[in-house]
Amino acid sequence: MYKPDKKILSFPLDDVKLKQVVSVRKVTHSVYSNGWLNIGPKEFFMKIKGVGSFYACDGDYVEIAPVKGVTNNSVELYLNGSVYGAILHQRKMLPLHGSSFETEGRGVMLCGESGAGKSSLTTSFCLNGAGFLTDDVSPVILRDGLPHILFMMF
Repeated sequence: MYKPDKKILSFPLDDVKLKQVVSVRKVTHSVYSNGWLNIGPKEFFMKIKGVGSFYACDGDYVEIAPVKGVTNNSVELYLNGSVYGAILHQRKMLPLHGSSFETEGRGVMLCGESGAGKSSLTTSFCLNGAGFLTDDVSPVILRDGLPHILFMMF
């Protein structure tokens, strides 16, 4: 069961305010909508059947309206995937679906479909001396015109 008083510890950014609400806000200036997803320049809305609705704005605020009986794991799955990606995008970062590690001074990102082994392969490299950077979502920024994987501390 989702517990509103429980701090969702697995959200990667501690400067984002998470708030449980009965009904999340709607996107005010939509540029894309398909019925369950609505995206604006600085806003994101997503409704997942059996889980709840999520709203993110300005790169630092998230509302969650869980359905009755949903588990914390189900809420966190979407919070730490799609919503996290939206927050990164709002912060002008490129969120890529991949796991990352550092070796010989270079960042390496493994991308692929869910279940392809990105996390397992990253773990294997890290157990053999590589430095862990990210799992599942890799934020990319440009620095001096070059892409860099941003290491996010949990």
